[in-house]
Amino acid sequence: MIVKKIFSFLLLSVLTGSFVSSQTKSGIVQYSVSQIENKTSNNSDVLDRTYQRLNDLQYVLKFDSTRSIYSLKKLLSINNDEIYVKMASSIAGRGEYYTDLRNKERIRYINFRGDEFLINYPFEKLAWNITNEVKKIKGFSCRKATLILGKSLIRTKPIDVTAWFTDDIPYGYGPKLFFGLPGLIMELEEGNLRFTVSNIDLNENVKIEPQSNGIQLSELEFNEFIIKKSKEMGFIRG
Repeated sequence: MIVKKIFSFLLLSVLTGSFVSSQTKSGIVQYSVSQIENKTSNNSDVLDRTYQRLNDLQYVLKFDSTRSIYSLKKLLSINNDEIYVKMASSIAGRGEYYTDLRNKERIRYINFRGDEFLINYPFEKLAWNITNEVKKIKGFSCRKATLILGKSLIRTKPIDVTAWFTDDIPYGYGPKLFFGLPGLIMELEEGNLRFTVSNIDLNENVKIEPQSNGIQLSELEFNEFIIKKSKEMGFIRG
């Protein structure tokens, strides 16, 4: 009789836990940023000091069942290295990244030299390759997936991307505009950068309010604009 009661209690606990998990509709996730060691050689004191300031960055992902928004939370320290912290944020990602699964939108908001832009990225399924590798991150069992970003106007060579995602949080969002996996991305390696979850808060009342004002451009149009401005400012010849 006692054994039956204990079994019933354990079963109820499991079912209750599963019910709570299944009822989670939104959350707030924080990511820290670091440089992947020994993957590149900077050969520049400026770049070295810039990458050292990645630790000062904290990004926040807010999500619900159909939308997510990802942006820089705060600069953890501003001192004599302020310029390097700002450069680090440019490398890791400035602005606001918005994904809307229902309306099939991937939009980045950015302020460039005083002008506001809303950059529309193609809403297409990313070619993730899900592997059998697993590891624990923050107590969550995670699976490994890989992706290759092809060349573009401002990306001179393909970039390898590795994501570790958990099925325990069945919302396929992550840093920037990466999405489409069966669960939340807990860690992402993009080139020589690593984004790692530092905190998770599952919440029913997350507000997602994307920017709505700005010059509307496609990804290609914005890349062409950046190249043009870079030439005008003398950073690119030709």
